[in-house]
Amino acid sequence: MGQSKAKTVPASDEELAKKPMPEPQVIRRRCQDVFWLILFVLFACGMIGMGIYAFMKGDVNRLRYGTDELGNLCGVDNRPVTTFDHTANPKLHFGIFLDDFNDPIKLCVSNCPVQNDVVCKYGIPVPTDEQDQADKILNGNCSLTLWNTRSALNRCLPTNVPNVITTAFNNTISSDDNSTLTQVARFVSEDLDGREFLATVYESVVETWQIILASVGVAVVIAFLWLVLANLVTGLTVFFTVILALAATGVPAGFLLYNYYTVTIRQQEQVLSGIDLVDSNMANKDAVLGVGITCAILFVIIFILVVALRNRIRLAVNLMKEANNAVRSMPTLIFLPIVQSISLIILSAAILVVLIFLSTSGTVVSESLSSTVINEFNLTDETTKKVLQPDRVLRYMNIYYIFGFFWCWNLITAVWQTTIAGAIASWYWKMDKSTAPVRPVISAFTRVIFYHLGSLALGSLLIALLQTIRYLLMKLQYQLKKSPNKYLQWILTAVNCCLTCVIKVVKYINKNAYIEIAVYGYSFCRAAKTAFELLVRNAVRVVVLDGMTAFILFLGKVFIVGATTTAAYFWMQHVGIVDSESSYIVPLAFIAVFAWTVSALFMTVVDTAISTIFLCFCEDIERNDGSANRPYFMPKGLKAFTDPRKNELSDMQQMKEVKS
Repeated sequence: MGQSKAKTVPASDEELAKKPMPEPQVIRRRCQDVFWLILFVLFACGMIGMGIYAFMKGDVNRLRYGTDELGNLCGVDNRPVTTFDHTANPKLHFGIFLDDFNDPIKLCVSNCPVQNDVVCKYGIPVPTDEQDQADKILNGNCSLTLWNTRSALNRCLPTNVPNVITTAFNNTISSDDNSTLTQVARFVSEDLDGREFLATVYESVVETWQIILASVGVAVVIAFLWLVLANLVTGLTVFFTVILALAATGVPAGFLLYNYYTVTIRQQEQVLSGIDLVDSNMANKDAVLGVGITCAILFVIIFILVVALRNRIRLAVNLMKEANNAVRSMPTLIFLPIVQSISLIILSAAILVVLIFLSTSGTVVSESLSSTVINEFNLTDETTKKVLQPDRVLRYMNIYYIFGFFWCWNLITAVWQTTIAGAIASWYWKMDKSTAPVRPVISAFTRVIFYHLGSLALGSLLIALLQTIRYLLMKLQYQLKKSPNKYLQWILTAVNCCLTCVIKVVKYINKNAYIEIAVYGYSFCRAAKTAFELLVRNAVRVVVLDGMTAFILFLGKVFIVGATTTAAYFWMQHVGIVDSESSYIVPLAFIAVFAWTVSALFMTVVDTAISTIFLCFCEDIERNDGSANRPYFMPKGLKAFTDPRKNELSDMQQMKEVKS
């Protein structure tokens, strides 16, 4: 069989006259979608104003320190609202007193007590001898510490009862369990509101932050090397991917169907695989036949697709190779993910700080104490209780900032995607590929900033709206987690799933729209329409290219994350910076997340480059026919997939002819 060629009708002279030449550095541009840029600027000003309000009204000490039984913050001077100065007492202790044995009392102390230490209520002198200590404990004025405690987020947590506290955090303690230990666990759980886990995470990060930071650097180096080596292994990776897909369906199909034939037709014993889980289920003949037929059908489908689309697969491989060639000709592109990472880290840190201050904002007022509390703590009638009245608009400000975070994040991502697309397009639409365009990355970035921020703000707004809706639905789903109405939870899960799919589709359309914006300078809506129509006309190529690209980039991410975390694990073992095997979990989890983020940002360069070259390739074969008057701009590696004949057809036209 002969090699399949790209089937697309070259554009007519009239059609070409309506469209500008796809030369990003030459096209005359003007500002697009200015309204959406103004809207974003106004929204950002609102975020700045709310941030100033949060800093004025919030107090991070309300998260940093605990609050005692009288509403006073430990570790700070609570005067003049109350009469207590707890500057020297930063730790919150949960004391067990005999006058109310099952109701722990929260007290600010200088250090977390250990087992058999005595902690007394405010105003009660420390016992001077054993008899005085016994009397004060029996009277309920002092408490005998029953276990060792440690400081976590300035809370004194029992060190020998982690399972009980974890159970309390998960709200799985029986309502009939009223033991002293359980009461303490409930109290600690309510006060921390799940922050004991964050305290453990914080301690682990503090101990291993040097290794975590160094591992991020290692991930950057590995990702950089992966981009350099990607061109050499692309074809090999695709080959092994196809072989593994066929083996993963063909081998089980052959094994199961042969077993069914052996047991039912030949009346012989089954052939064992050596895998207990598989062999234990082989007795079910119907299951063996059903699974075997399913695997056989999948094998046949994959085999037919590989044979029928072999040239489309080869096109995908060549596009990946050319994308790597383009990136290598413009080394500056490699450093864009680093700049993008820094931008996103600064954004995330700023939003997190503001949200922390918003969560602690409110007005502190004083309230009179009951006579019971005054007598219990040996206080005067003038002593007051400190109460925080939360701001009523707090929840709406949080939603505003969450939405703003999504919008800013997507806008930053869009800026760098469009910059990469502009640089790659400049390389593609240059006849001589041996030399790179003049300052392609800087020129592309300049065009984005001066002309297209409004279009990118509109595209980012669409994604941010959908992400905010999904966030609110997920929050509602979490709040209804204990609801007996399971049907409502299933509905919310289904809606979240559908919304996630919609977000992926919109992101895909946006990415291709950004490419059209980078090439032609269109407005967002016109760019999205043009990109969508071009993709529809090349539907088969799109499916094959996206599938192969996604899988290869996924393998690259897995390789980077695996190599980084493995290196970090052996490094921590060698240094001996952690105490036990379980102590590795938190730092390795952080390292894996950071490595995945770094790899995703680096893969964005390759992914955007591939998509840009693909759209330019489709545009090229629609505009030109390879003649002297209309020469192709594509690299030599892609010219093998074109056909100089005039009666070429697009993918959609081919499918229509097959149906007819």
